[in-house]
Amino acid sequence: MDIKQIRYFVLVYDSGSLSAAAKEEGKTVQAVSKAIADLEKELGGGLFIRENRGMRPTPLGRLFYRHASSVLGKFDGLILFARRYRIYDDADEKLRLALNTPPFAGNELVRKNVALVIAHQLGIEAVVDLAVAQEGLAGLREGRFDALITVGRIECLDVTCLSIGTVPPGVMMRTGHPLSGKDAVSLSEVAPYPVARASWFDDANESVVDVCRKRAPGLRYVDVPFSDVPRHFDEDGVLLTVGVAAMGRMTPECVLRPLAEKDSAPVPLCIVFLKSRNGEMLPLARRLAVNETPSF
Repeated sequence: MDIKQIRYFVLVYDSGSLSAAAKEEGKTVQAVSKAIADLEKELGGGLFIRENRGMRPTPLGRLFYRHASSVLGKFDGLILFARRYRIYDDADEKLRLALNTPPFAGNELVRKNVALVIAHQLGIEAVVDLAVAQEGLAGLREGRFDALITVGRIECLDVTCLSIGTVPPGVMMRTGHPLSGKDAVSLSEVAPYPVARASWFDDANESVVDVCRKRAPGLRYVDVPFSDVPRHFDEDGVLLTVGVAAMGRMTPECVLRPLAEKDSAPVPLCIVFLKSRNGEMLPLARRLAVNETPSF
């Protein structure tokens, strides 16, 4: 048994497909299939049931995956450490991330929590800055950041963007706003009020605003610089943002309400890095993937 077999096994398990795993590794389907067959022979049992629609794990396969994914994650972390050690000449290993969002009150706490999640899931110390829109992409290309964490997908030819979870959309407004007494707010109820839009951010990626615009194209958007957000709220304006409860507790003068279920659609939370660093960053990104709203 070697690490290559374990890597192929994990890729097939995650994708449910020999061809997808082969494409990911730049190998032939035959090479991946043989590695899996050799591993099954060594373990003395089948890991997958081969079906017309793909590969379905056996009970042994599911049990083996629990250990294999952990082993692979630690091995990839060791490779990352070795690469960073060579690059930075034995400097302390830290993953340099940037939260790619507009500025918001309490972002220091969110960035601290992101770093804690990274440390827990990857076993790697992280430094998390705040970088807005194109500033984040520039930081990637200049080597100041290893990756960005962004709400919504970013589509650029030179970056890889992978979803690591989803967040629900919500509506932020001043305390005492006509909608503030509701448990949830529909987009039709938002329609009479101006909705803040930061063109310097919303044009850079698929943001919460973009998701809501598709569901309610008639909303009235106004460009609002970050410094003018308090005035916007004073004029009964609202802000479409991440509907995570912690966000609503960061500004005492404001309240956050979730979007009504009929209007709500999950917004992807993504990790973004240069394609030239796929070999180094893809294994880490897969280990960050979650199936529920992250507790940042």
